[in-house]
Amino acid sequence: MYFKSVPRDKMNRLSFLMGRFVGSQDLKFPGKQPVNFEFLCFGSKHEDERWLSLQFVAKIPGYGIESRHDFVTWDNDKERYRWVMLSNMSVDPLILDGEFNGDTLELTSQPWQSAWGNVILQARLRPLEHGSWTFDFSTLDDTADPLASMMAIPDIAAAFD
Repeated sequence: MYFKSVPRDKMNRLSFLMGRFVGSQDLKFPGKQPVNFEFLCFGSKHEDERWLSLQFVAKIPGYGIESRHDFVTWDNDKERYRWVMLSNMSVDPLILDGEFNGDTLELTSQPWQSAWGNVILQARLRPLEHGSWTFDFSTLDDTADPLASMMAIPDIAAAFD
């Protein structure tokens, strides 16, 4: 089977997601108080550099443990990034497509059944100084605060492994 190669420069734009990170996330479920929790994230490129894999794990107060596996790649046909999120807390995968606007990766989801109803989500992922990054979700028509907002920083303990 033949696979198109992914342009190396497109995958290199995602290099800030590589490594081991710790972070904090605020999450707002409808009709409930926002929750804040810590998470771990591991980012690595697949050996043939066709996609980036991200693994998240967090204990969300009042909801339990979330385990999420994300895949990010470049779609040659659509000429856009594709981000697929698989979580133990949702039935269907969340699929987003987008492109960088400056240093910010801006993504829009396909319609997705969630705790907020059947929504289209916008995500913004932005690298910061010293290897940190932020990731925010909001609904397509949302002008208020994001539904979810996270900040990841490099896990200093990983340097001693």
